[in-house]
Amino acid sequence: MVAKKKKGKKAAKGSKKAQADEGSASMGEDSLMAQIRRETMEAELDRYVILNMKLMNWEFSNFELRVKTSVRLFTIKDELTERHGRIRNLILCKDSFSEENELCKRPDDETKTLEEFGICGAPDGHPPVKVEMFYKFKPVDSDAPLLLVRGNEESSKYNEGGASEEA
Repeated sequence: MVAKKKKGKKAAKGSKKAQADEGSASMGEDSLMAQIRRETMEAELDRYVILNMKLMNWEFSNFELRVKTSVRLFTIKDELTERHGRIRNLILCKDSFSEENELCKRPDDETKTLEEFGICGAPDGHPPVKVEMFYKFKPVDSDAPLLLVRGNEESSKYNEGGASEEA
């Protein structure tokens, strides 16, 4: 009679070892897919940045502006116009006031987003990203007759807070 050889234990399809091997392979794939999904979802979220707007040579006009990184540069220019009135020759720089950091070098630069200038933000719920922006401009000279009128002594008394002393 021929003796039957004992075969080594192979992991059967339903055995725990086979399931563990398959699980770790699929778990690695799942975690990779989950990571890709998470990164994709984060990329689709709106990102925000806080711009520390600093007017050159006049620190009293400094302010913070929270915007999406998808905002275009002309929107920031409009905000500055709203704050300061009509302006011309606006120079807007990122991080420091120097020619290499200037954002509006060409007229078509105004239609670029902050992301296109390399300004990355953070989604809501994450620590805020702050970027220093320096700007300088010249106010528009006006030919409006009312703005060119110079006040007389009597009107200057009212501006100083004193009442006219007429008897």
